[in-house]
Amino acid sequence: MNRLSYLWIALVLLCISACTRTEQSAAPEEYPAADHAQDLPPAVSPFPPTEPMQPPLVAPFDSHQAKALQKAWADHLGTPVQITDSVGMKFNLIPPGEFTMGSPDLEADRGGDETHHLVRITKPFYLSANEVTQVQYEQVVDKNPSYFSALGKGKDRVSGDTSQLPVEQVSWSDAVAFCGKLSEREGVEYRLPTEAEWEYA
Repeated sequence: MNRLSYLWIALVLLCISACTRTEQSAAPEEYPAADHAQDLPPAVSPFPPTEPMQPPLVAPFDSHQAKALQKAWADHLGTPVQITDSVGMKFNLIPPGEFTMGSPDLEADRGGDETHHLVRITKPFYLSANEVTQVQYEQVVDKNPSYFSALGKGKDRVSGDTSQLPVEQVSWSDAVAFCGKLSEREGVEYRLPTEAEWEYA
């Protein structure tokens, strides 16, 4: 896999611990190895694990139902639907819910690790609304590894500025390190979302 940005605009406010599982599955989850991770944004879940549950969002659901439950959870927790951190990253609240993950047995080009199974996201979390930009990444780690920035290519058509383009040429390890530094800076834990959280969101 080429070294694309693992910091998709969906940086999520981390769940209390990067090791905390926020989903339960009827079958064992298989997550990508560090060198085969998908392009995932960071995630954050600052809510206590004992927080009383509102009704979960059960797939299939439409955007109207999703937004209504998102607002209900925000009101219940006494927190905004969207928050912004000190480097300008916006995070949307993702309410708990459940969906069927994987592919049907007869789906064309189905992989052997794509078993259909029910997944429950049991705690709310915040997911970044946008990809991490080059300027945001540089604010946190003091460098910008992006190919398009170095060559002056891919400038924004309106402003001519490359700094607002997504950061790229970032490995899985780089993304994890970024989350760690951002956690120290913000005083709340940031992490990459699990495959299940990403697909659900």
